[in-house]
Amino acid sequence: MQFSTVLLDWDGCMAKTLQVWMSTYQKVYSRRGIRATSAEIIEKSWGNLSHGPKNFGIEDNEECWREIIVEVRKGTAQVPLYPGVVETITTLKERKVKLAIVTSSEKSVLLPALKFNQLDELIDVVVTEEDVNHPKPHPEIVTYALEKLSSDVAESIIIGDTGKDIEAGKAAGIATILLCHQENSQFYDFAKYIALRPDFIATEFSDLERIVSGEYSSEMTTAE
Repeated sequence: MQFSTVLLDWDGCMAKTLQVWMSTYQKVYSRRGIRATSAEIIEKSWGNLSHGPKNFGIEDNEECWREIIVEVRKGTAQVPLYPGVVETITTLKERKVKLAIVTSSEKSVLLPALKFNQLDELIDVVVTEEDVNHPKPHPEIVTYALEKLSSDVAESIIIGDTGKDIEAGKAAGIATILLCHQENSQFYDFAKYIALRPDFIATEFSDLERIVSGEYSSEMTTAE
């Protein structure tokens, strides 16, 4: 089938921000005498956003998180995108597909990067964790975006690089795509996310165009 609405995750899906987040955690934590390995950060802080420092016993959690956001904002203001992102988004826009970013990143981090990459005028709606009461994997961010777009659940799909994206999409009743960028395997165990049975599995962002158009190949539906 074809889809008329696409919800897009940002970090690790469209933009190469994961290494920025990792180096920032290590830098800010080291200021507090914590020499955390990548594995430890992934276990205790990855995806937990403002709650992440607490898991390392950091008492000035709010101040620590402010420092993290400042550093990430600097590091992602001119962040590169994955191959094919601009071309794919442009093509979908030309085909009148509704586009929304649904992300845990704060607007202060996201919006400058969107403008730098000339995506700000191509995206119809931007929804961040600041706009909802419950983050992914809760479906609220998905349903809120669909409401703003006046989109039909049956014609909508979400693409993301983590299990939270897949779970949020499924809970909201829309189709799901797990995007497995090979370079992100250092951060994620994709086998765990595949076990959630996304509707589609892609290895390149450009695969999105064929999925949305209903012209995908059987190799991309290994979740079946």
